[in-house]
Amino acid sequence: LLMIPDLLPEGTWINNLNIKYDDSDFISSADKSNTDDSETDKTDISPTLTITLDGYSYSEDKNQQFQLVKTLLGTLKDSKDFSYFFENIDLQTTNFQKLNDEDVTFFKIVCVHNYGLAGSK
Repeated sequence: LLMIPDLLPEGTWINNLNIKYDDSDFISSADKSNTDDSETDKTDISPTLTITLDGYSYSEDKNQQFQLVKTLLGTLKDSKDFSYFFENIDLQTTNFQKLNDEDVTFFKIVCVHNYGLAGSK
């Protein structure tokens, strides 16, 4: 997470960073296997870590704003350290907004890491 500010192109910033660790399916599966005699294939169920980046891009040229978002997405995917941990890095949404009387582009990027039972990266 410390590397994210260094990966932001000039003209972009993060407004909100949300971190979610979800092991509910994994725990639910483990509970069922303890009470049920049938075998549960635990390898199909693994906890996930999801990071959601909400932010904005700004350029005087409004057409350049979306290009900044595409550059950020590409930089995250091309970063060996970041993409090594997060298997899925996707742009979920973009839209134009007014922020302090300036036209900006809002973006939401979702990064997901699936923890495997036999170990993870």
